[in-house]
Amino acid sequence: LLILGAICIISVFYNTYEIKQLQKENNELRKIQEQQVQATHQLVGLVETTNKIAREQQVSRANAQRERQRIMAIKNFRLNGDIDLKNDLNLSVDEMNKIIDGWNDSTRNGTTFKGKGAVFIQAAKETGLSPLYILAHAAWESNWGNSYIAREKGNYFGINATDSNPYSNAYNMGSDVDQGIIAGAKWIKANYYDKGCTTLNKMIYKGNYASAEGAWINGITQITNASVKML
Repeated sequence: LLILGAICIISVFYNTYEIKQLQKENNELRKIQEQQVQATHQLVGLVETTNKIAREQQVSRANAQRERQRIMAIKNFRLNGDIDLKNDLNLSVDEMNKIIDGWNDSTRNGTTFKGKGAVFIQAAKETGLSPLYILAHAAWESNWGNSYIAREKGNYFGINATDSNPYSNAYNMGSDVDQGIIAGAKWIKANYYDKGCTTLNKMIYKGNYASAEGAWINGITQITNASVKML
């Protein structure tokens, strides 16, 4: 009986030990599984972060490429009498102000257009005409905004300023630079561009915009092309 009892006691202790060992192994296995799940989550997160960074870099490279192409298109642009006057260069307000500042510093009496880059961009948006052309045309006709007709009538494009009586016949286009530039650009769009006079040559030889034909075309093209070089 004593031997049988001892065997039972030993068996109980052994089974208890085995159970504890199994519990320990199960706990260790559970920890390993939890670590594996955590590592999987971290790996998934790392992959997602890597993919996000890759997408952002791809977008950034694409944007940089488009910006280089835009700047190259601006720098390579040259206006002549046969080029469409539409707005396809996508100039910014800052770029227009940089151009205007350059002209303000290089012209004898400066220009009333200083700080008005946003006005020329707005005029371009509302008409579809190039802001470079709008600036050059206004500069040529109004002596950079300093002419009497421009100052008194807000007429910066010589609209209806006929040779016989330029001041009296010139249309009143607004009370300030902003109104005059936008209203004048809209008038040109409606009365010339929309009627097929889409180039400087057509404005002159089809639409009879100005009497000084060659000088008018050359003056506007020279101002436009010099403006590009200021960027």
